[in-house]
Amino acid sequence: MARCIQGLTISGPTVAVFGAAGQTAFETLEQRASGPALVRRAQQLGLTGPDAIALCRTALERPGLARDIVDSAAAELAVHVAILANALEPTLIVLGGGLGCAPGRYWSVFRAALPRHTWGPHMRRLPVRQAQLGTKAGLIGAALSAIEA
Repeated sequence: MARCIQGLTISGPTVAVFGAAGQTAFETLEQRASGPALVRRAQQLGLTGPDAIALCRTALERPGLARDIVDSAAAELAVHVAILANALEPTLIVLGGGLGCAPGRYWSVFRAALPRHTWGPHMRRLPVRQAQLGTKAGLIGAALSAIEA
């Protein structure tokens, strides 16, 4: 029997962020690894660009701050997906959303990082695909879950 996680959005506080004054704040994965999060982080670090697409394009073209931002977000997503995969042992992972469905550096860094955080030889061979429905995958999955409920 195939096991899958459908329509999953990580929106609860999952990441501890430690401030300079020793303060701890919690952020959602969405606040750390989504397209808007990449743009926000780039702007905080002084980079200018119209959107995540431009940032990802810059990251693909040359090393530097843009690449560091994209790589760290993709690697962070891989850690969180691996935690779920280790706990639930799905037979397939499908990544959706704007960044998840985009070709390029975000996807390739995510794919390279995921096996480093999964357990056991069968989990390291776990198929990972990009959603064919693109950015609408989560919305359609949520609607399907509501209909089935």
